[in-house]
Amino acid sequence: MVDLALLLPLKPSNASRLPPQITSILSLSLINLFIKSFSPIMLYYL
Repeated sequence: MVDLALLLPLKPSNASRLPPQITSILSLSLINLFIKSFSPIMLYYL
């Protein structure tokens, strides 16, 4: 499970130093982790 407190220090100033491909891949992987960890919870409460 992704801890959101760990993601808070990732500010745009730090992300802008990385190439756009890396930031897009990182954001996509974070979104995938977020969906995978929370979709069972959402399905449980539906």
